[in-house]
Amino acid sequence: MLRVKAFVCSIYVIQEFLHRYFVKRAAGDEIINPIQSARMVTSESFSFTYGTIEVRAKMPKGDWIWPAIWMKPTDNLYGNWPRSGEIDIVETKGNANFSCDGNPNGRQLAGSTLHWGPDPSQDKWRLSHWEK
Repeated sequence: MLRVKAFVCSIYVIQEFLHRYFVKRAAGDEIINPIQSARMVTSESFSFTYGTIEVRAKMPKGDWIWPAIWMKPTDNLYGNWPRSGEIDIVETKGNANFSCDGNPNGRQLAGSTLHWGPDPSQDKWRLSHWEK
């Protein structure tokens, strides 16, 4: 028999700003299989300094997945994250009709963000985040 605990939508306050995280924590017999994850890393095979990038991608559908396309630095010249930056080309959720506190936040929303700042507690992502 599969036992699944109710999902709790939580909002965590981080420093001086609100950032929404939607987390389902599971362990042992609470894990619903199959859960698959993939990461493609090209830092040792491809990098560029200037130019544009064009991506054509089909974002996967499915509950509790967070499909994303990120660009991270090959070398952390200015220090650990977020000092050397990160470009989130696109991030979305896999859930079709997910909402939290009455706000839609499922597959119908996608966002793009630049992460930068002196340390994780001062990540300036809110100044460069776009969502539609």
